[in-house]
Amino acid sequence: GPAGGGAASVGTRRALQGAPVLDDDERSAGGQAFNETSTRRARRVRLRDVLDEPGFEWDLEPIRAKFEQKLGKGLPPAKVFDPLGSIEKLACRDLGADVLGLENKFVKVTPGYPGRAYFAALLLVNPHYSELLEGSFEGGLGWAFADLFNFLVRPVSEVMEAVDRFKVRYMDGNTVVGLEMSVNPGHGDWAGTGLMPADQQNLFFEAASKLVASNSPQQSGAGQAEDKAMAEVPSLLEGSARGQGVVFLLATDNQAEIQARFHQLEAADLVNGAGVVAILAATGDGVARVRLELQELWMLGLSDVAITTPGSRLGILGAARTHKAPLVVVSEESVHASAAPYPCYAQFGAVQYTSCFVPSMLSKIPADSLVPC
Repeated sequence: GPAGGGAASVGTRRALQGAPVLDDDERSAGGQAFNETSTRRARRVRLRDVLDEPGFEWDLEPIRAKFEQKLGKGLPPAKVFDPLGSIEKLACRDLGADVLGLENKFVKVTPGYPGRAYFAALLLVNPHYSELLEGSFEGGLGWAFADLFNFLVRPVSEVMEAVDRFKVRYMDGNTVVGLEMSVNPGHGDWAGTGLMPADQQNLFFEAASKLVASNSPQQSGAGQAEDKAMAEVPSLLEGSARGQGVVFLLATDNQAEIQARFHQLEAADLVNGAGVVAILAATGDGVARVRLELQELWMLGLSDVAITTPGSRLGILGAARTHKAPLVVVSEESVHASAAPYPCYAQFGAVQYTSCFVPSMLSKIPADSLVPC
């Protein structure tokens, strides 16, 4: 199971079409309960402690030392560039010659709105680069995020070894439904300011059950509202998936809430189809916590299908890392099959007001406006 200071609960329900029967209750000690303070503190770690270098130094100091050793002088001041400060520059101009300046060896990119915005889409449609970039990604421009993310984000061996152990034991040979349920306040987009509403949580399990149901239509007794909510949810057990075991892999920020919700639905026979249910929750602090979150992100991407929380970074990245368009539980009444296997674009609509705009820009990498960012 996951390594480090996290919590994992792996249990069995029933053997279904060859699902492995496991009598495990795996838990790691040493974690602490979720709170907003620990979550913020947990992300203040050195990149080199959680990620391997992708061919260049993560830290500036080694670069500074090499520069000084080779040239005998300090680093020149960096050119500061806010890519979202001018959509016109990012989407239309030659960045090297006209914006950044060819004489600038160091550029500090500081996106001002918001700090973690995905603004690459504006560069991908820039007429100076679009054709070149189209041929640079094997699957075209739509694969840019997945390819770049996996090039840059390379979890350390401790993370990948834990992922591989879990994958071999629970995922290989099975149909895996990943459920990313960020239910704590502020970790997703839903009505109200408290926990995700119970009815919206229930839709995750209803969608997962429908995905692995032997027949695509709702079972007899399902009401019209349920039929409408599940209208975009397909059945995975058609074709090659038949005969495999089924695993529900849940990643959450509130393990107690999700366990209680699952057991309640199971007792009412409203959760069907899984032979193995694994509930993962990153706890603890510092490097250990970030490594656990990376494990969750990687395993969500390895799922056959991902069901995600609207506006959750973990769900968005987990699916987009492997170019999957997730099912998004957008409300208490609707599950939406997203058409976008990449994160929401920052201010992409503003490209329509630039000097270089042509309508084909919008169709090169179409966004999904129905999914809250």
